[in-house]
Amino acid sequence: MVGRNHMTTLLLAYALVGGFMFAFAIVATTETETSAKPIEFFIAPDGSDDNPGTQERPFATIERAQKAVREVKGKSEVRVFLRGGIYYREKPIVFTADDSGTKDKPIIWAGYKGEKVIISAGRKITGWIRKGTHWEAYLPEVKKGEWYFGQLYIRRKGADFFTRRYRPVKGLLVVAGHSTTVPPKNPHDPTSPIKAWKFFPGDIGQWENMSNIEFVAFHSWSSCRLLPKRVDYENCEIEFTDYPFYRVTRWYGINNPYYAENVKEEFGKPGEWYLDRGRGVLMYTPAPGETLEDTEVVAPVLEQILILKGARNLVFKNLSFMHMAWRIPPNGFADFQSMFKLPANIVVEGCENITFERCTIAHFGAYGLGIGLGCRYITVRGCTFYDGGGGAIKIGVLGEDPLNANLGPAFPEDMLPAFITVENCFIRDMGLIHFGVAAIASAGTKFLHIRHNLIDGAPYHGMGLEIGRRDPAVGTVVEYNEIRNVMNLLEDGAAIYGHFQEDKRIKGATIICGNHIYNLRKSHVAAGRKQCGIYPDHGSWGCVVEENVIYDTDGAPLFGTLDPRLAMVRVNAKPEEAHIIRGNVIDIRPGDPGFPTELVKRAGIRPEYADIVRNDLPRVLPQVYNLPLPDTSKYPKDFFEDFERYQPGWAPLELEASPRRRNNYAEVTGEDGCQSKQCLKFVDGLSQPPWTPMVSRNRIGVKVGSVRLSFDFKNSSNAPGRMSVELRDGSEPYRVGPRVRLLSDGIVVAGRENAKVTKIALGQWAHVSIEFTLPGKTFNVAVSQGKMKATKSLSFVHDDFGTLEKILFIADGNEPAVMYLDNVKFEVKHSSR
Repeated sequence: MVGRNHMTTLLLAYALVGGFMFAFAIVATTETETSAKPIEFFIAPDGSDDNPGTQERPFATIERAQKAVREVKGKSEVRVFLRGGIYYREKPIVFTADDSGTKDKPIIWAGYKGEKVIISAGRKITGWIRKGTHWEAYLPEVKKGEWYFGQLYIRRKGADFFTRRYRPVKGLLVVAGHSTTVPPKNPHDPTSPIKAWKFFPGDIGQWENMSNIEFVAFHSWSSCRLLPKRVDYENCEIEFTDYPFYRVTRWYGINNPYYAENVKEEFGKPGEWYLDRGRGVLMYTPAPGETLEDTEVVAPVLEQILILKGARNLVFKNLSFMHMAWRIPPNGFADFQSMFKLPANIVVEGCENITFERCTIAHFGAYGLGIGLGCRYITVRGCTFYDGGGGAIKIGVLGEDPLNANLGPAFPEDMLPAFITVENCFIRDMGLIHFGVAAIASAGTKFLHIRHNLIDGAPYHGMGLEIGRRDPAVGTVVEYNEIRNVMNLLEDGAAIYGHFQEDKRIKGATIICGNHIYNLRKSHVAAGRKQCGIYPDHGSWGCVVEENVIYDTDGAPLFGTLDPRLAMVRVNAKPEEAHIIRGNVIDIRPGDPGFPTELVKRAGIRPEYADIVRNDLPRVLPQVYNLPLPDTSKYPKDFFEDFERYQPGWAPLELEASPRRRNNYAEVTGEDGCQSKQCLKFVDGLSQPPWTPMVSRNRIGVKVGSVRLSFDFKNSSNAPGRMSVELRDGSEPYRVGPRVRLLSDGIVVAGRENAKVTKIALGQWAHVSIEFTLPGKTFNVAVSQGKMKATKSLSFVHDDFGTLEKILFIADGNEPAVMYLDNVKFEVKHSSR
């Protein structure tokens, strides 16, 4: 064991290595010794600000209580109690330095014992009338353009909880192809985002209120919400108001999944709602058992419910903050990993010694709680976060603060949040709108301590820590958390993911210990199977990864720089050289011999906070979890690419190119096409990895049928290279069917036999065709150049080749070379998946 108090151990170690001293202030946050009797004020929904604020005659508003507190603070401990009920807010609650307590007399704002206090950023919808199978309510503020919302919450009479309801959707759909009408953001970069694509006939209708529809597309580790700018129904092409952060189709091949949300024509299923902004009418189809008489409907109004700026020594206890909005910007929303630019509905900035104790933050549209720059000694303890449109907590840069090139905060070190503790919290069902968030996210912290929490349900990371930092902060301790059912929609993430310290002088700057991680499963829309347990990415170094229990993950339990293959690439060391790894228990499930019961007992919420774990919380996930992917076998697999529709210098779209490097790339050129003006030019050189540049066609999905691939190829006479053409299946590890290799001396070899087919002249175009039938084990290759023609029948590289998923053209030499490709044609007959 590293020690019972990992944070103390880490602080001492870091002080010695870094050569600095600091004072660790131990601050009382809930109970203080004082000789004077505490001063108490009371607030109630039926109170009056003309009252003195006593228990018998309470205030009505928090603002009136703040004024009273400012007049008496410092004389004694001050406690403000809110009586039970719902407090609907018309503006955010703001605490500044004027509202601060002192270290020995913190000011406590608490819900009255045994009573449920809800501070709502929403508005109750009334005036409903029945319209056939649905209800309608007229909202004049919506009609005037003064109010718009994208979330709705329902509560039955007598129920403890509100339940999220969703707007009508059309999908899942898949992209039909790329558009060149609108170029990529950077046409020279093969990973650059696109803001227009082709759709299949009938997928996108001539829908009413088209500008209010959000198109949600998936990426490997993120998602985007795009707003339509133009729909060309004749050519089946849609253009959006802005580019997403990542390229749609980058990870899925051409048929990238997406869906349309807020489609009026799809409205009508029980529990669905639609806001007709033009008419100012909210429409709702009740779920079974809901009636006008016993159903309360709330829509969010405020984007921020609580703002703390420069405040000190405050405690918030037994309060619930609910119904916070976040509206999609006019150009849609897409973001980097963990969606750190998504704002927070509760903001804490420039504050010190703030505690949230047994509070509930629920039904929110962005990140629930944000702890920003200049914060010190912030504690979130025993709190419940559930039903979040974004993540529960983000720590670091908030809002639109400037970011550096790697998306980390470009601020002095003393501005970074420090000594932040998140402990014994119950976090359930995050990312219900923004799928790329982390339940807990950080970017630029000092001595962050996350312990004894239960995270249950998120589409992406359980924790995404130090995201995008060029110089990741040290001092992160993640211990004894229980994390389950995360990574349940996307991929290439983990229960605990981070860009951790890269200073190779330091071992133990990040401690990941005693966590219980399980049930991370690939969804039907995930691009791959990297639903991992613990994943230090990039150059992460010096982590202590100890006594974690990980099982039932579809990805690697230990990945990134904990994985032998990736560690050598990313930190040039074996995992055990880069990190301290010991005592972890992998892939042993409950009931199996050797299951570490005692280790598991230490993880999760401690007994004194066990009452906050409510298994009766309503779990209503977005429709995408149940929307089937379309059967892509009915879509044509054939394609033809002659590179004539691009501008010279563009990376191709229908064939996906590897990332461009200085002397290693594939781009369209006008130098000398084969029977045309343009072709694709490969520039190869010394590179890492050696199998680039490369272009590919992915996720083809041919299981049965007759297949023909043909192309024209020319090897430079001055700097000839080596090209491999491979057809692969989707297994892990992949299997290769037909393979043809065009060598730098002009010799063509193919098949498992690596048999010579012929020799072609350098500097001249040659035509190559590959034909085979699936299922099968052999293929025919034909090569022609001028009057020369050679054919051969050869074996697949692997006999157990399955469904054809990828076609790859790989420049796999490692010397300076130039090659050309043109007229790539793929044809399938009688195919099915």
